Amino acid sequence: MQAEVVRQVLSLAHQAVKETHRDRLESYIRAYCRAIPPEVFEDIEAHRLLTFVMDRFAFLEEDFERTVKVAIRDPETTLIADDIATTVIETRLPDAKFIIRTIKSFLREQGLHLHFVLHPIHGVIHDHGHITGIDPSRGAKYSQVYLQVSAIPVEKREALRRDLEGRLELLLLVNRDRYEMLNRFNETRAYLCAVAGRDPSSPSPRDSQSIPASLVARAQSDTPRTQHELEADQGVELVDWFKDDNFVFLGYAWYPHAAGNGNRGPERGLGLFAAPDRRLLEEVVGEIVATRRQRDEMYSFYRTDYMSVVRSVAQVRYFGIAQRGPDGKKLGEHVFVGLLSTKALKQANRRIPVVGRRCKEVMGRLEEQPGSYAYTKSVAIVDSLPIEDLFYWNIDEIRKKAQIVAAGPDASAKWWERIWK
Repeated sequence: MQAEVVRQVLSLAHQAVKETHRDRLESYIRAYCRAIPPEVFEDIEAHRLLTFVMDRFAFLEEDFERTVKVAIRDPETTLIADDIATTVIETRLPDAKFIIRTIKSFLREQGLHLHFVLHPIHGVIHDHGHITGIDPSRGAKYSQVYLQVSAIPVEKREALRRDLEGRLELLLLVNRDRYEMLNRFNETRAYLCAVAGRDPSSPSPRDSQSIPASLVARAQSDTPRTQHELEADQGVELVDWFKDDNFVFLGYAWYPHAAGNGNRGPERGLGLFAAPDRRLLEEVVGEIVATRRQRDEMYSFYRTDYMSVVRSVAQVRYFGIAQRGPDGKKLGEHVFVGLLSTKALKQANRRIPVVGRRCKEVMGRLEEQPGSYAYTKSVAIVDSLPIEDLFYWNIDEIRKKAQIVAAGPDASAKWWERIWK
């Protein structure tokens, strides 16, 4: 059925367009139809499908010099029955990671229901702002998203269009700088390895509760380890865990320490730190950096108050590493911001470096008998606590929190009220 409908569409297209335009339109039709669900072809007429696809090609081709293009309008020719009122949102931009996730997060935040979505990716050959061909093997990859969502009032569409366009521009910025951010992350790992006296070519163990052999060997030596060396070892473990698809990088910046009590702004900004409107992010992160200057920690991991609109609408996480000079004085802070990945959020806390060993220590102090229902329930509670809090609560605080949560919501609410007073 699908092949026959596509054949009919191509036949109609040959009759409807100039010969000079046929090759690129035929390639586009074939590519676009591959993205359409098979069940759509059961009821669609060839001329209607052709009109729909040619409208999509016109959207792709118009204003091609714009990097990100977003339109919000009433539906015209559609592929699904128009039983309910819908609005069309259409986007075009260079292909990148998290386009659909970013758009769906935008829809959820705006309370818009998604009825239908198509997301073909085209290989586009272009010259001076004009499309000269569609070729998946040679062209630059472009994402084209077509969505039908619940009805949007006309007076709200332009503001929403600008909002979504801005989010997709930030998405491209994050994708553009991703490899450079990873390079900065690797450089920071090398620094931590040097502080810890650790072989930088040796990866951290997969089991978060085990201790690296190099750490065991040094612990058994006569030379006592400094607190900074121990923290650097932990930092390397966290870096390796983040790199294992557990952290989505959204930005990097270097915050140098100024002489005296003066503060200097971020430098070498990448991702969100390179965005034209980054003032709020810099303010939020700057406050954390200022606090970190007063502490002697090698690294820190926080949940910030800054909300990301790239990939997910969620609180950005802060991972900071303090770098010191040969004299031991702090030179500045390497700051990475991002989000925990879906993979990371599904992992139990006891499987995560650093906090996993803290969870094990907490479980060792519980009064419940291992293997009992109460013990198993406590394990589940400890695994579900926010990972950021486990870095800063002491063992007794974590144990008390687990016991209070197990006692019920009333006890937990009273505990939180006491903690935040």
